[in-house]
Amino acid sequence: MGYMVAQKGGHDRVGFTKKDMYNYFDSKMRATIKDGDVAAAINYLNVKSSTDPMLYGKYAVGMDGRMKSLFWADGSSRSDYFCFGDVIAFDTTYKKNKNNYPLVIFPGCNHHSQTVIFGAALVSDETTETYKWLLECFLECMENKYPEAVVTDGDGAMRESIKQVFLDATHRLCAWHLNKNASENVKNSEFLKDFQKAMYSNFTKDQFEEFWSKTIKENGLEGNPWVAKTYENKSLWATAYLREKFFGRIRTTSQCEAVNAIIKSYVRKKGCIFEFMHNFDQALRSYRNNELIADFKSKFSEPVMTTQLRALESHAAKVYTTEIFKEVRDEIVKAGSLIVKEKLIRNGFKTYRFTKYCCDNYDVEVVYDGETLQCECRLWDSRGIPCSHMFGVMKEEHVSLISTGLILSRWTKDAKIHYLNMNCNGSDDSNMIELARFGAYCSAFTAFCKEASKKEGVYGEIMGDILKLQKKYCSTDDPILASNSAVGDPNIVNSKGAPKKKKNDIKAIRRCSKCNSRTHNARSCSVAENAPSEQNVGMTSRPVSDSFSQVVKVLCFFLIQGLICCINYNVLLSVSKE
Repeated sequence: MGYMVAQKGGHDRVGFTKKDMYNYFDSKMRATIKDGDVAAAINYLNVKSSTDPMLYGKYAVGMDGRMKSLFWADGSSRSDYFCFGDVIAFDTTYKKNKNNYPLVIFPGCNHHSQTVIFGAALVSDETTETYKWLLECFLECMENKYPEAVVTDGDGAMRESIKQVFLDATHRLCAWHLNKNASENVKNSEFLKDFQKAMYSNFTKDQFEEFWSKTIKENGLEGNPWVAKTYENKSLWATAYLREKFFGRIRTTSQCEAVNAIIKSYVRKKGCIFEFMHNFDQALRSYRNNELIADFKSKFSEPVMTTQLRALESHAAKVYTTEIFKEVRDEIVKAGSLIVKEKLIRNGFKTYRFTKYCCDNYDVEVVYDGETLQCECRLWDSRGIPCSHMFGVMKEEHVSLISTGLILSRWTKDAKIHYLNMNCNGSDDSNMIELARFGAYCSAFTAFCKEASKKEGVYGEIMGDILKLQKKYCSTDDPILASNSAVGDPNIVNSKGAPKKKKNDIKAIRRCSKCNSRTHNARSCSVAENAPSEQNVGMTSRPVSDSFSQVVKVLCFFLIQGLICCINYNVLLSVSKE
């Protein structure tokens, strides 16, 4: 309202008040949900599916006949999950609709380290059974493609449902929530610093146990119940126990928090479910627009080379997206401070031991077999990018290009192309690959067709290009359209209804040979019985009625012709006068 007032130069020039505008939109919303909020939301999904065939939606109804849970995901989300669904976060947020149904979001991380949303749901409660139903819907939507890792805030119902549904997924607790709980339960600043170090540092398991024991003794927390319970779940939060598992950049549910912050810009707390779903789609468009911008920058911009390992840095800039390249470049820079402490060659394997400049207690081992590299720091396993120690070996071996075995496809510029171009013959994920391609095509063509329909004078050109693509890539073996010379022509069958009469098949109307009447023949003719015997051969007499009718017809004909002549004469006379 303030924007329109500023445009017009005053409230009196707008023509309506803020209350008028509110009443207008409120009446529109009431008309939309006249059959009920849930009915309008489900109808919204049904209408949306007409332009997005990949859209998936499912809802559950309680014993009272009211909606209990609702899950949905569009085609782009399903396609993104196939490409980047190895790690997902799982969190809830509250007070996003007038029913106070918690919003559950399934976000992940794409090849630009940006948040992508794989699906969303509204649930009536946060019990294990509800979460289990939700995760089963999620798997059904994603063609039973399981994630490799899941990050949650530590809710007990969530944890139990993940154990029952995502059987082989690695579960990690959100680091931010753990820090928050630690500060609330342990009022000791020194312990909080050491707790963060134990959580984030790249310790081995033995190093972690030693550091944890030392920390507990120094801070006198041997009998603290929260500390004891947290230590029992160390495999869910300590990097020492998770560094061999891939988590990408997701160690917290911050993706969920970022989504919540964006949603606040579009959603009001007291809005109905239909309104929420419509506005949620607006937030999705914002996220996807950010991905398009990042794609453009990665493909059409070149970073400035800043390291001494110019060949490796240049190769990394060509392969990785801009955001990931920055991290890889940091690892290349760190390689400059590494010093080879020892080099061993055994059975075709080269083992390098590195120390760091001005850091004598630093010791890392890397094994190189001529093609692949294995480092004990496990950065490649957990993060998916080469570590500084690997670049140190490349420098010593004079390698100018990063090995393909060290380039994770999900971080490259062509990540989506790589996954969607995969050969799905005989693969367990063949259905998912086909659906992902279908969703990507539908999304691209829907946006294209929407913009192309606004252009004038190009319909023939665009439709011609589409038909060329169809002819080039689509199969012509369709039994409805394809021609097959082995198939004979159909036989003539008797159809329903009277057959159509041909002109030549119409028989001549028979008349009486004596009186020329159509109602009888010569045998039953009454005229023949009363006629005189001296009737000339070949001459026939007619009834008076028939002769009179013939005379009338002739008179009518001449009368009509006379009228036509009079009319034509009057017309010609008027024209000649003018």
